[in-house]
Amino acid sequence: MDTPLKTIADAHQISDTELATLSLALDGLPTAKIATQLGCSPDAVRKRLGQVYSKFEITGKGPGKLAALRYKLEQHLPPQTIFPVATSQASTVQHPRYDWRNAPRVSGFWGRQAELTTVNQWIIKDRCPIVTLSGMVGVGKTALAVYFTQQIKDEFDFILWWNLRETPPLSQVLPEWLQYFSQDEFISIPQTLDEQLNQLIQCFRKSRCLLILDEFESLFQSGQLAGNYQPSYQDYQQLLQRLGEYQHQSCVMIITQEKPLELLGIAGNFSTVRLLSLTGLIETDAQMIIESILGSTVSSEAVSQLVKRYSGNPLALKTVATTIRELFNGNISQFLQHDLFLGDILTQALNQQLQRLSSLESQILYDLALYQEPVSPHQLQSHFSHLGNSSDVLKTLESLKRRSLLETVTKNEEVQWTIQPMMKQFVIHQVREKMAQLISRKTTEDMNQLEFLTDLGLINPDIIAADEHQNQQFPYSQVAKHLNKMGKNKYLSGDFIVARKYLLWAIQFNPNLAAAHYNLGSTYEELEDYQSARQHYQKAAIGSEIAAILARNNLGRLEILDGKIEAAMDWINSALEQVEEDQWKLTIYKNLGWAYLMKNHFDEAEQSLQKALELDQEYASAHYLMAKVLEAKGEVEKAKQFWSNALTYDRFGKKDQNSGWRLPELEGWRAMAHQRLQISEYSATRRQQATGNGQQ
Repeated sequence: MDTPLKTIADAHQISDTELATLSLALDGLPTAKIATQLGCSPDAVRKRLGQVYSKFEITGKGPGKLAALRYKLEQHLPPQTIFPVATSQASTVQHPRYDWRNAPRVSGFWGRQAELTTVNQWIIKDRCPIVTLSGMVGVGKTALAVYFTQQIKDEFDFILWWNLRETPPLSQVLPEWLQYFSQDEFISIPQTLDEQLNQLIQCFRKSRCLLILDEFESLFQSGQLAGNYQPSYQDYQQLLQRLGEYQHQSCVMIITQEKPLELLGIAGNFSTVRLLSLTGLIETDAQMIIESILGSTVSSEAVSQLVKRYSGNPLALKTVATTIRELFNGNISQFLQHDLFLGDILTQALNQQLQRLSSLESQILYDLALYQEPVSPHQLQSHFSHLGNSSDVLKTLESLKRRSLLETVTKNEEVQWTIQPMMKQFVIHQVREKMAQLISRKTTEDMNQLEFLTDLGLINPDIIAADEHQNQQFPYSQVAKHLNKMGKNKYLSGDFIVARKYLLWAIQFNPNLAAAHYNLGSTYEELEDYQSARQHYQKAAIGSEIAAILARNNLGRLEILDGKIEAAMDWINSALEQVEEDQWKLTIYKNLGWAYLMKNHFDEAEQSLQKALELDQEYASAHYLMAKVLEAKGEVEKAKQFWSNALTYDRFGKKDQNSGWRLPELEGWRAMAHQRLQISEYSATRRQQATGNGQQ
C-alpha cells in the first residue's frame, strides 16, 4: 500500500528492506529491537540506515543524523500525512539523558545567587567549554554544581557526573564516556588516546553534553606545589587542553580544591575557559543555614561571630549548628566560649588537605596562622626570609592560592595575604595537639612521626625534654615555657625572625605568659614594628611578675620616643614602685632620668641618672643621657667626659650591658657623642694654634 513516506522513499531509490528499517527507526526503536523485529543482525540495521542517510545526502555520525532525516522528510510531506513519531521517538537528542549516579546527595541549598548567575552566564549563554569551581574543603563547590545542573538540565542532551576520588586512569574512563555520549549508535573505540580524544570532541560537537568531573584534586601529587599531576594521570592534562582548544558545543565542569595549572594561563573574562573560586557564605545566607537547624530566629550578633570564626564555611556551619542545638540548646554565645570545634568529618578532610602540602607550603601556612593581620609584600621578606629566597616564597604563596588556602586582600591600596580565620585556628590547634602529645610521650618514635613540627623548628629534644613531674594531662603551659626559652635564645643570638616565630607559638600555647609577650615586644622593636611591640608590652604589663615590670618600663620608653612624656612617667613610675632587684632598677632609673630630661627638669633627671650609674658605672645609656643633661645645664666640659665615657662603654655591635636589646636610640646618641667630641677636639686645636701664633 502506497503511503506518503513510500512515495518519498521510491523517489530516493530506497529499497523495501531499507524502508522497513527506516520506519521502525522513525518509530523510536533502538538498533537491537529493530534487528529482532526484522530478523537480521544489528550490523545489518546500521548498514541499511547508513545507505538511507547517504541517499538523502545526510552526513556525519551519531543520533543527530536521524533527527536531520526526520526534519527533511517533514519538509516534503503534506501536514495531514506526517508520520506520528514525536511521542515514541527515543533519540537522546530530543529526550536528554542524565547520569547522576556518582553525584552526592545535597540536603538544602542556601544563597549563592551571584555565583549561580555567573556560572549560568558562562555555561548557558557564553557556552564556555571548561568551567572550574574551586575552593577549600566544605565551602560548597559540589552543592553548587548539583543545584545548578538540576536547574539547567533541559539545556543539555547528556549530563554525566563523574567522581575522580578513586583516581582511575583516563584510559579506563574515556571509553565509558564515549559509549555514554554516543548512546545507541554503534561505536568502535579507537586504540590510541589521541584518537579517543578526537572521538570525544566529535561527540561534543554533535550533541550538547555536560561532563562534570568532581574531586579533580585527587589526580594531583601530594608533597609538591599545587596542580602537578601524578605520573599516571598526566593524560587528564591533555584532555583539558584538547577540550579547551577545539571547537564544540559542550562543557566540562571541574570541581576541585586545587586549580589545574594548564587552565590558569588561558582562563579569563575574554577566554572560553573560566575559573570561579568559591569563598564562604555571606552572613545572611549563613544565617538561613543556622536557623534551619536550630529551628528558631537567632541573634544577628551571635551569628556574625559564628560566621567569622568559621569563615562562612557551609559544612562547618551545619556541623556546629547541630552541636549547638544538641549540646547548648541553641545558645550560640555559650558555644562560642569554647575552642574551635569542627567535627570528625571536616577535621579529617582538613587534615587530608594539609597533608598534601609541600614542606615550604606547610611552613608558610603555619607562619601565616600566627599573625592576626594580613601580611604585606613589604613584610614578606622579613617574615619568610628564613624559609628561602623571595622567588621560592612567591611560588609557594601562588601554590597556596591555587589550593584555595591563601586569600588576597587590599588594604590602603596595598595587596596583602592572609588565611581564613577557621584555617588559622585549625592549624594552630593541630600544632598544639601534636606538641602536647610529644611532650607527654617523649619518645623518639613520636618525634619521627611529627615531621611538620621539625620543619617548623619546634622540635628540639634538648629543650623540650619535659619534667617528669609535669601535668601530663595539661602540658600546654610547659610547652609555652620551652618555646619562650627557645625564642629568647634566638633573640639573644640576633635571629629575630625565628625568635618571633617561637614566641608567637609560645603565646598560642599560653596566651597569658607575660615573659613571652615581653620577649615578643622586644623582638618586634628589633624588627622596627613598634605598633606590635606596644601591643605585646601592654599584654605583658598585666600582673606583677618581672616581665610585667619590664614591659611597663619599655612602654614608658616608647612613650618618650613618641613625645608623650606624661604617659611615659606614669608607666615608668608604676614599674619603679614594684621593682625590687637592683639589676632591673638600673634601666628604670635611666628611663626616668630621660623622661625628666624631656620635661626640662634637669636636676631630677641628673638625680635619676646618677642612681642608675651607682648601680652600674659602665652603663652607656646613662652616660649618654647624663652628658645631654649636663649640656642642658651649661656644664659643657663636664658633659664632654660623659660623652667620652659613653663611647668607651658602648659596646657597638654587642648587647648593651643589662639591656635586653640594642636600643634603637643608641645609634643617634652615639653619633651625637662623636660630633660633640670632634667639635671639642677641633676647638682645642684652634686655641692651641692661636696661642702659638700669639707667642710668636
